Amino acid sequence: MILRTRGGNVAYRDANYDAFVPPVPPPGVLPVTSGNAASLPVVISAGRLISESIAGMCLDVYREDPATEMRAEATDTWQYDLIERPNLRGLTRFGWVEHMVWSLLFYGNALAIKTKAAGQVIELVPLNPESFTVQRNPSTGEIEYVVRTRGASWQKLPADSILHVTGKTTDDAMIGKGLIEIAAQTMRRHLHLETYQRKFFENDATPGGVISVPGRLQSQQRTDLSEAWKSRHQGPANAGQIAVLDNGASYQSIGISPRDVQLVELARFTVQETARIFTLPLSFLADTEQPPPTDLEGEDSRLLRHGLLPWINRIEAALNNDPDLVPLGSTLEIEFDVDDLVRAPMSERYGAYSLGRQGGWLSINDIREQEDMPPITGGDVYLETPVGGAPNLQPTTTPTGESA
Repeated sequence: MILRTRGGNVAYRDANYDAFVPPVPPPGVLPVTSGNAASLPVVISAGRLISESIAGMCLDVYREDPATEMRAEATDTWQYDLIERPNLRGLTRFGWVEHMVWSLLFYGNALAIKTKAAGQVIELVPLNPESFTVQRNPSTGEIEYVVRTRGASWQKLPADSILHVTGKTTDDAMIGKGLIEIAAQTMRRHLHLETYQRKFFENDATPGGVISVPGRLQSQQRTDLSEAWKSRHQGPANAGQIAVLDNGASYQSIGISPRDVQLVELARFTVQETARIFTLPLSFLADTEQPPPTDLEGEDSRLLRHGLLPWINRIEAALNNDPDLVPLGSTLEIEFDVDDLVRAPMSERYGAYSLGRQGGWLSINDIREQEDMPPITGGDVYLETPVGGAPNLQPTTTPTGESA
């Protein structure tokens, strides 16, 4: 699937470290590929929405205390430094995550070579998702990757040297398929429509209106009449000017044709189908036919649950199940922070905190933790006699583990 053949010749592209978004061919090129389908504006919008939303989230490394089941950022680990700066070639964490998500969406696979030093991963170098294949070594039976980096020949790498995040899988569990490939028939129809629209507007010669006069005009007379009309009525400065016609002349405006109306309806349908393929709320793809959402928090929650979380979970699982990044038995966990996307407005949060504080089930430090603020001395005390409730038991330890 990744090494495409046509007429017996192998077609491939070099991996490009600097390509955050794979190259996009000119619109209208058929057959359907991830590249030309990504040239459709609504597909670009869907891809950007998902990839940039996830890339904008914090990706943190946490350590869990088995005794208290409390988590804290593991800022003292090399994994934390790696996630903050996954690439040493100038690619930021935002760009790295964006590249991985975009590759997952459109190619079904996101790969990075793990560069190691002294047994630790110091860099995650992203690969072009079209420049690899997976095979089993006939001698050892081990899984190996055949990849090609920029300016290099094909090389075989052991599976443990590659971080591989797979998207949707069908016939091959080791290699994913991009949404464009899965929805190829729908995307082919969208590309045909885009090609038709482009040719329609390039070749269309339908006039905006017709001036009719009795009798036959000479060539110069037709030109003079047309120029006089344009000078009087064409352009925004002349909008609404009163037309005066003599010698029996009349003007008839030509409105939008049924064919034009159908093109507009098909364009809207393209937006709706793309939203279904990427499981995105229509409002996020600028569908003007939809009324503005009144529940913004609910829309964000729908976007997160259906449009972002499946891809977030795939990346988190790949990172946490890689023994080079998170050794077996480790209490570390790599996780995206999705709270900002579904966080309630400040007034609502503060109201809920007030109820929790008065009810005795939230302390000051519990509230400060929710707002990403450091704990304060004495902030772990709960109200012993909450409003309308029985006395609470106080915690027996402080945040440092000392007896209270």
